[in-house]
Amino acid sequence: MNFTAESKGANFFRSFDFSASVSSEFDLIDRWRYRANSGNVPIRTAVEEGVFDMEVLPVRYEATLQVDNKPFYANAKAVALLGADTPLSRNTIRIGAEWNMSKNYGGGLLYDVTRPFTDLMSSHPRRYDALPALHRLSAFLEDNTTITAGEWRIEIMAGLRTTAMANLGSRYTLQGKFHFDPRANLSVTLPAFDMAGDPMRITFAGGAGWHTKTPTLDQLFPEPDYSYYTRLNYFPADDESKRRVNVEVFKHDPTNYDLKAARNFKWEVRGNAEWNGYGLSVTYFRENMTSGFRTSTDVLTRPTANTTPDRSRIWSSPDRRSSNGFPTRTKRYSRPSASRPTEAAHSSRASNSRSPRGASGRWPRNSSSRAPISKPAMRTANPSTS
Repeated sequence: MNFTAESKGANFFRSFDFSASVSSEFDLIDRWRYRANSGNVPIRTAVEEGVFDMEVLPVRYEATLQVDNKPFYANAKAVALLGADTPLSRNTIRIGAEWNMSKNYGGGLLYDVTRPFTDLMSSHPRRYDALPALHRLSAFLEDNTTITAGEWRIEIMAGLRTTAMANLGSRYTLQGKFHFDPRANLSVTLPAFDMAGDPMRITFAGGAGWHTKTPTLDQLFPEPDYSYYTRLNYFPADDESKRRVNVEVFKHDPTNYDLKAARNFKWEVRGNAEWNGYGLSVTYFRENMTSGFRTSTDVLTRPTANTTPDRSRIWSSPDRRSSNGFPTRTKRYSRPSASRPTEAAHSSRASNSRSPRGASGRWPRNSSSRAPISKPAMRTANPSTS
């Protein structure tokens, strides 16, 4: 939709433009395949914290996959053009505001997590429509002035733009916060002079301004991180009915609500020369970015202890998820404000699941304590606070 109103005379008000658009796509992909594995493999399917028995992937099975993609985009923009001219100058002012909205209403990757379509597929798929709609608001004011004095020509551009993100939630620092980006440019064209029979035109220009970059949707709403701690791994080869892998699942939310926008200041100077159809341009610029955001690693430490399970309840319970012979353990979270790469690498190695049984499949001996387990968790952070 477009609407335009223009002034008939040389008034201060020149024109007003309003445009709005909506677009959407509907994509649905269905796939089927027959899979044959080399053996039974336990898979991770838990989506909440607690103690669970892991599902065992069959050697052969049929797998189906649906990819439901429904992106939706909406945009509205209004711009007013004002002007004031004199015999020596021409002045144009643009004032406007813009709103953008994007959202995916699709279900994403839809498949049975106990029958994955490929080995690389996540056991905790997140629906596309689980992410909120992203709204961006912006407004701008721009003034362009051209001054002509004989053969001299001076162009001045000064403007201010402000942007904000909405619909993030009250916990986010970026929610509804406006960032102001002033910018200015100056261009001076010297009078042309003759050189080897052709006119030489030289222009000097320069400019400076701020630019704001906001985090992406994946950085603002990262997927939860799951940590699996093996409590029992009993997989006898002679009796499939007694095969059992019992794990304790920890769920971590890596969302950083204190993310801030990255601010970048840039200035430049430029010289242009034109002669006989040839052109030469030399630019010197400098950027100074003192803020930003990146994905870093946090170390999560959870003290725990080993105890010998009640063997009489291992196979007798009809619901092994709620009554499995293991005592309930409290969980504590420790997330340091910063971590060095060496610590993260060490934590990554220490987070591997440790089997409580030996190579012969025997039960573990009673142990009163075990070293804390730690797992690196990915989070997005500003460099100054990571």
